[in-house]
Amino acid sequence: MEALKNPRHAYRQVLDDAFTGRVRIFDIGDFQQITPHDIKGNCCVIVGTIQTLRVENTEGRKVYSHNENLEPHFSAVPKKSPGLELIEDDKVGAGTIKFSLANLLHLHRPLMIVDEAHKAVTGLSQTMQQRVNPSAIIEFTATPQRQSNLLHSVTAQELKDAEMIKLPVMLAEHPTWQQAVDGAISKRQELADIATRDTKYIRPIVLFQAQDRGQVATVDVLKDYLIEQGIAEKRIAIATGDQRELDDVNLFDPACDVDFIITVEALKEGWDCSFAYVFCSLANIHSSTDVEQLLGRVLRMPYATRRSDERLNRAYAHLASPRFSEAAMALKDRMVAMGWGWRCCSQQCTCPIHDTGNAAKKDERVFLLIRN
Repeated sequence: MEALKNPRHAYRQVLDDAFTGRVRIFDIGDFQQITPHDIKGNCCVIVGTIQTLRVENTEGRKVYSHNENLEPHFSAVPKKSPGLELIEDDKVGAGTIKFSLANLLHLHRPLMIVDEAHKAVTGLSQTMQQRVNPSAIIEFTATPQRQSNLLHSVTAQELKDAEMIKLPVMLAEHPTWQQAVDGAISKRQELADIATRDTKYIRPIVLFQAQDRGQVATVDVLKDYLIEQGIAEKRIAIATGDQRELDDVNLFDPACDVDFIITVEALKEGWDCSFAYVFCSLANIHSSTDVEQLLGRVLRMPYATRRSDERLNRAYAHLASPRFSEAAMALKDRMVAMGWGWRCCSQQCTCPIHDTGNAAKKDERVFLLIRN
C-alpha cells in the first residue's frame, strides 16, 4: 500500500505511465470509498490479504455483506444476474442482489494477483476465486506447486547476474543451539566490521528461528541467552504472531538499533530485508518448502549491487539440531534438487559429506552451496 500510494515509488510510476496517471489505490478495508466514476475512468487497485476473502461462511464478513453505500454500482445490474450472491431469505430485501464488494468484483472480473501462491491451493481458495470471478489469476511464488502452469521462472543465476541476491550460501552446522547462536553472533560482528568500509550504509542483521513453545530454545529462552551474551535488549526484536516488534520499524534507518530478529515462522514468507545476512535456525527443519522460504529471507542483496568485499556478497546460515548432520544433508539434497551444486569447505574435512562414519564429531562443519 505504501509503495503503490507513493507517486515517487517505482511500482506506482509504472502504473502511472501505463494509465497516464489515472490510477486509484484502495485498501480492501476502505472499499466503500470506491465510486462508479473511479472504476469507469481509472485503473483501480485493491490491496488486501487473501484471508479477507478466503472464508467458508461469508456471514458477517464486510467484503461479502450488503452495503447500501455500494448501491450506485448496481443501479443498472439486472436483478437476476447469474453468479451474484443474494440477500438471504430472513433479511430485508430477500432474494435481491447484495450490494457487496464481492459482488462488485464479480461483475467487473478483475485481474487477481496473488503473492505466496503456494498457500492458495486449497478448495476454499478455489471457492473464493469463483466468488471474485477474476478475468485471470497471476501468481507469484518462490516455491511453485507441482504441475503449476509456469508462465515465467527466474533462476538463481539470473538473479545473481543481476546483482539482486547473495550467493553462495555458507552453511555451518553446530551440535548445540547455543553454539549455533554464538556462531551467528560472531558472524554478524565480522560482517558489521567489514560493512563499515563499504561505500553505502549496511547493518548486517541475524534472523533467528526459535523453537516452538514447549521445546527448549523458545523465543524467550533465546532472547535471555542473547542478553546473557552481552547483547543489549534494544538490539533485539521479536516478530511472532503474538509479538510484532517490527511493526513500523525501518530497519534501513541508520538510527535503528535492531541487529537481531527472533521469529518462529512469522518471517518465513513475505518479508525481505537486504540487511539480513545471517539465518540461524534452532528448530528441526523438515519441509523442503520451509527450507527454501527461510533461506530466502537472507538472500536479497543490499542496494541490488554487488559489494566490494566478497564476504558481503554471501549469505550465511547456522543450524542446530539433535540430528544436525541429517538436517544439513537433507538441506543439501533439497538444494541440489533445485538445481544447485555443492562443495565442501575442504576435501580433508570431517563433515557428513566426506566422513559419514564420524557423524558424532562435535566440531563445527561447513559446506558451500553453489549454483551449477
